[in-house]
Amino acid sequence: MPRHLIESFEKKYGVILAQGYGATETSPVVTLSIPKSYMETLSVDEKIDIRATAGMPIPGLDVKLVNTETGKEARMDGKEMGEILVRGPWIAGEYYKDPQQSAVTFKDGWFHTGDIGTMSKEGYISLVDRTKDLIKSAGEWISSIDLENTIMGFSKVLEAAVISLPDDKWQERPLACVVPQPDAAKTITKRRYRLI
Repeated sequence: MPRHLIESFEKKYGVILAQGYGATETSPVVTLSIPKSYMETLSVDEKIDIRATAGMPIPGLDVKLVNTETGKEARMDGKEMGEILVRGPWIAGEYYKDPQQSAVTFKDGWFHTGDIGTMSKEGYISLVDRTKDLIKSAGEWISSIDLENTIMGFSKVLEAAVISLPDDKWQERPLACVVPQPDAAKTITKRRYRLI
């Protein structure tokens, strides 16, 4: 969930939203975004920051993030990205009658989710993107999800999707496709912005 949605529900309506993360192969939950008990003294905004993450792994599961370029475990610094790998007693070990896909997805006892994330020092995972959806521009990885969430934070935006465009100079460039709010559509003119 985008942070602005969690913030809006709490500040406007007093409804506290917490999210989880999982997949069919994980039956279904891997993480929950619930602040730790000693975090009760944090400000409302700091608690919303925590609930805007995918959360911490639930008891009984092993979760690690592996850098897709180096193959090494990503640092728990909230910055280094890695693919989320999960193992545990209720995690699938293979796909039914699909040994080829199973060999790619389930390796050495770990389920390779295909999701890219970061992990904070406190153990909270933030989803960055899918391995297939990351945009590599000028040697840097750009998260389409982060860009979409930032754009969706503007009050005049109803929906946003970010896709990759091939580029001779930068390899790829992000392109934002934006749907304005109905009342904002009259005041917004069509513009094309070059990303530098």
